[in-house]
Amino acid sequence: MKLGIDIIEIERIQMAIERNNAFIERVYTPIEVSYCKSKGKHQYESFAGLYAAKEAFLKALGTGMRYGSWQEIQIDHDELGAPYITISGVFKNIFEQAGYSDVQVSISHCQNIAMAQVILSK
Repeated sequence: MKLGIDIIEIERIQMAIERNNAFIERVYTPIEVSYCKSKGKHQYESFAGLYAAKEAFLKALGTGMRYGSWQEIQIDHDELGAPYITISGVFKNIFEQAGYSDVQVSISHCQNIAMAQVILSK
């Protein structure tokens, strides 16, 4: 089992998005963008939470962003709103080669900070 945790200031993500739309295109999938924008004035909390989840996944996997792209890590939500991670490409190969079979994610945020925890298990 491996654990990854990440925490980020919501304002930092908001500034990155407002400064350069390429940040959204580089980091988030169209499904994630649609989800976050559906949150209206709270979209930046959601963008930050998804970013933290992706970072936490990379930390748990032990690779950082040396390989692949942000687009290969997608944070989806089930019918009750619980997040789950869908991986593809290089990260899916590394995940499977390491013998992992399950990934769990939890995302939380308050007024200023978003955080996520990811657990990979075999």
